[in-house]
Amino acid sequence: MAPLWPTGPRTVFFDDVASRTTLSKAVASGRIQRLAPKVFSADTAGSAEEIVLANWSKICGRLVPGAVIVDRSAATPSVVSDSTLTLAAGINRKRIKLPGLEIRIRPGSPMASDLPWTNGMFMSSPARTLVDNLETTRARAGNIARTLSRSEVEDWVAAKSIAWGPE
Repeated sequence: MAPLWPTGPRTVFFDDVASRTTLSKAVASGRIQRLAPKVFSADTAGSAEEIVLANWSKICGRLVPGAVIVDRSAATPSVVSDSTLTLAAGINRKRIKLPGLEIRIRPGSPMASDLPWTNGMFMSSPARTLVDNLETTRARAGNIARTLSRSEVEDWVAAKSIAWGPE
C-alpha cells in the first residue's frame, strides 16, 4: 500500500493527510519524523533543521496563512536571516519555534501594495519594507534585531538604487 504522504527527500506534510493514530504509529515506528506540531516529514535521514529551512515557505503558509514577510526578512535576499523569519499576521502568537527556524510574528496584515508570495503569503512592498525598517529595534538574548540597522538600511537603499535606477 502506498503511503498517504510524500516520501521524497526534504519533503514535508501536515497532520491532515492521515489520522492522528496513523501518524503517531508512523512516528513510533520510525517511518516519519515529527518536525513540529502538525508538521511531519518522511525524510528520516535528513536533519530536521535542513528539512524545515528547505520548506519554510510551505510551513509558514500553512501555520500562518495570509502572513506578510516584513522587516529584516523582507529586506534580505534569503528572507531567513540568522535562522529567523519575521511575519506580520492577525494571529495571537508571537513566536513559532521550529528546528532551525524561529518565526517571529507581529501584528499586521497585507496592504494593497504588498506582493503575492508563495503558499498564500505576501511579501512586503519595497516602500513598506523601507518604512518598517526605519523603526529602531535591538537584538535580545543573542537573537538578531527585527529590523535593519541604519547602515544596513542605507546599504539596502543603495542596492535598490543600483538595481532600479536613480529615479
